[in-house]
Amino acid sequence: METLFWILVFLFALVAAWRVILMSATFPLPAAPQNEKPAEQPRRRRRPQNV
Repeated sequence: METLFWILVFLFALVAAWRVILMSATFPLPAAPQNEKPAEQPRRRRRPQNV
């Protein structure tokens, strides 16, 4: 019975770690392009105006 308990604990730890990895991997990736795209577009629009 102890082996089943440790197996369940191990699986639960894997699921928890996998969720943390997914959360940490998904949040910064969409946030980076969103911050970069608006910064690049106004720069491109301002350059032709200055020229």
